[in-house]
Amino acid sequence: MAVPLVRVLLIDDDESSFIITRELFEERYAQRFELDWAGSFEQGLATIRQARHDVYLVDQRLGGRDGLDLLKAASAAGCRARRTRYCCPSR
Repeated sequence: MAVPLVRVLLIDDDESSFIITRELFEERYAQRFELDWAGSFEQGLATIRQARHDVYLVDQRLGGRDGLDLLKAASAAGCRARRTRYCCPSR
C-alpha cells in the first residue's frame, strides 16, 4: 500500500535554509514528503491561505517581521493547519 505524501511548507527568508532542508528531506524522506518554500512573510501567508499543505515549518525571523505574527495572521484569516512548527535560532 502506498504511503500518502505529506506536503510541507517551509517559510524562511533565507534560501540556504530551504536548500539544506530540501537536501535533508530528499536524502531521508523523499518518498514520504513533498517540500515547498515561501521566502517571505507575505508569500508565506498567501500560501498558507491556499490550504495546500499538511505541515508548516516557520522561521522565527522573516525579514523585518516575526514568525509568530505570521501564525497569528494566518489564524485570524481562518487558516487551520494540522501541524505547525515554529523554528527558533539557538543563539
